[in-house]
Amino acid sequence: MAEDEQVSSLMPDGLTPPADAVKEPGKPRSLNYLLYVLTRSLSTLAISTLNLVVAWTLYDVTGNAFYLGLAGLVLFTPSLVLMLAVGMVADRFDRQRVVGFCYLTLAIAAGALAVFSSQNLLEPGPILSMLALVGVARAFLNPTIKALLVNLVDRRDLPRAIALNSSLAKIAVVAGPIAGGLLYSVSPTVALGVACGVFVCAMVLSLTLRGSTQVRVSTAIKKGDLLGGFDAIRRDPTLLGTIALDFFVMFISGATALLPVYAKDILHTDAVGLGILRAGPAAGAFLMAVLLAWRPITRNAGKTMLACVAGYGITILIFGLSSSYWLSFAALLIGGSFDMVSVNVRESLVQLRTPDQLRGRVTAVNSVFVGASNELGDFRAGSFAVLFGVVPAVVFGGVAALGIAGFWYRAFPDMRKIDRLG
Repeated sequence: MAEDEQVSSLMPDGLTPPADAVKEPGKPRSLNYLLYVLTRSLSTLAISTLNLVVAWTLYDVTGNAFYLGLAGLVLFTPSLVLMLAVGMVADRFDRQRVVGFCYLTLAIAAGALAVFSSQNLLEPGPILSMLALVGVARAFLNPTIKALLVNLVDRRDLPRAIALNSSLAKIAVVAGPIAGGLLYSVSPTVALGVACGVFVCAMVLSLTLRGSTQVRVSTAIKKGDLLGGFDAIRRDPTLLGTIALDFFVMFISGATALLPVYAKDILHTDAVGLGILRAGPAAGAFLMAVLLAWRPITRNAGKTMLACVAGYGITILIFGLSSSYWLSFAALLIGGSFDMVSVNVRESLVQLRTPDQLRGRVTAVNSVFVGASNELGDFRAGSFAVLFGVVPAVVFGGVAALGIAGFWYRAFPDMRKIDRLG
């Protein structure tokens, strides 16, 4: 029996072994992982730059915090509408090619915004229309690229790989807003053009990945397949509680959308100062991710995560009340480090507790929850700021996050008992 036939005979019905896994079983995976990290870091750099330029431009043009929240809603809506489709795409198609196509779409959106800027057409209408396209690309990109990581590293190394990947990506998240602020000071057109070029580089690199062990589903699509991600999460109370915790905390306490308002009206700084503020949470997350890559969480993961959620709420409360630029930056920095712990625990659980043939759908559901918490959180923050004021909107979020952490500790005993991640 040929080698391909031997491998295929061991696969469950409807699951197709990846060609690289059959033809190159002994191929080293370190180069693939390096390319994966570089690809994600470049795309994160470009997205961070794009977000900074769009946020500053929207508030500068309109002077209305509601548009900052509306931008978050526009980014999130495609993830909700396409939720069932993106998981199936990630499980049935080559994840590497899906990622490459998403980067191409992001490059087109950034390039179009650069053209609008060069023609002095950066108004809310064109900006929000391109953000909708960005939202579609991100809807497919986020679950697919996360699911792809498991196909490039050994399972026993996954928690450390997630931490290392996060730490390197956070460098890009730190650099992106700062670079965006500096480039914006030269010209919004230059900033958006650079973002477009970086997306193109990320696309090229993503297509060079080899050796994926993806198990692709090839059976006819059934109704149960579309809901497979929901069913897998529903059957795992620990996973459900962890994902729901992140959703409620970030939805109710998110303050990122209001950073342009704080920068301009409360802390009295410019686009560069805003870039540094936006880099604060990512810088804190980077430092924590480096620590987690060196010293992964080996015991009491659930209690550690809940304690860090409470700590995150305290930092949001401090940020909301602060009128000092550097105290505000410090609060964002420390808050980012607390949030990184929650991200590491949640992402490890999602990847380790899910079969590969379901991983795309489960990751898609998780990505929708994450996107909902972030983008809908931005909409919540912008709306609250209009109704009650900027500072009360942020302070309320910090207090609510503390309350949610306490409630989850009592309501989800299995989650707080999570010990090891590996």
